[in-house]
Amino acid sequence: MTTATLEATGHVDCVHLADGLLVRLGGTLTSTELPELRDALLTPLDEGCRDVVVDAGEVTAIDDEAIAVLLAARVWAEDHGARMLLSRTAPALESTLEELAITEALPRLAAIRNHPMPAPRGPVD
Repeated sequence: MTTATLEATGHVDCVHLADGLLVRLGGTLTSTELPELRDALLTPLDEGCRDVVVDAGEVTAIDDEAIAVLLAARVWAEDHGARMLLSRTAPALESTLEELAITEALPRLAAIRNHPMPAPRGPVD
């Protein structure tokens, strides 16, 4: 028998990597989690940060303010020479994006995997 639990509170976990940032979101994301969400996604990026990857696969609910932070994070990352990508998205996030008609506003890691990688560069003479 499988038991599922619904998280009534949200959480934001952030892991700094050598060339990127991984932000894991889960539970219900409301105004209570906004400080952590802003801190994770809208603070200066480390030197050499090229990718901000958001794993939203465990989100059970999300409000408009949290969506606004995700949208701002994409612009923030691009303005600072990085790209922001969603690696996983939970049905709660997908349905909210669909309701707001902004499904394409946040780029997906899967979309990059579906494009062929550029050919490696040869040695420079």
